[in-house]
Amino acid sequence: MNPQEQNELLDSLYRHEPVAQRRLLQEYGDMVYGLIQRMVGNPLDAEEVYQDVFLKALSRIDSYKPSKASIDVWLCRIAYNTSLNHLRRMRRIHQVYALDEESLSDTAEMSEPDSADKETTELLAQALERLEPTDKTLIMMFYYDDMTFSEIAYVMGSNVSTIGSRLFRIRKKLYGIVKRQNTDKVK
Repeated sequence: MNPQEQNELLDSLYRHEPVAQRRLLQEYGDMVYGLIQRMVGNPLDAEEVYQDVFLKALSRIDSYKPSKASIDVWLCRIAYNTSLNHLRRMRRIHQVYALDEESLSDTAEMSEPDSADKETTELLAQALERLEPTDKTLIMMFYYDDMTFSEIAYVMGSNVSTIGSRLFRIRKKLYGIVKRQNTDKVK
């Protein structure tokens, strides 16, 4: 979407026009859902959070400031915060019922890799699943969504240097997890 189309969309959104609201969903829905799905994991929960994100975005469109961030980054910030709130709520529910998430993830079935590349990819995917949702999301935004440090900092409500430091620590953590997985596999 070029800048003129974006401005026209924003003007229509500020007027709360239904056509503009549908266009916002069409343009940015997949991107927002992808971020939510990676954070939340469960498709049913992701659908619920997705609806919440767009309801919040549309009800708060008057507070959107194009000078602070692009519309897609603003939507990512709403998605990130709504997903975090959902995960916190779910964690409280799990604590009440005393579910052990670690044992649930350990019982997941693993398939035999066909090649060294597939094995490495699977090890990395398993390692990513063991990260905290915020750490996993940071990795995904940087490597998969090609977001800049400043965009990620805006979405996460942080500063750029903190994002760089966190990314460095998360990469070290991932390396340690993969190394332990390889060691455990050899035993």
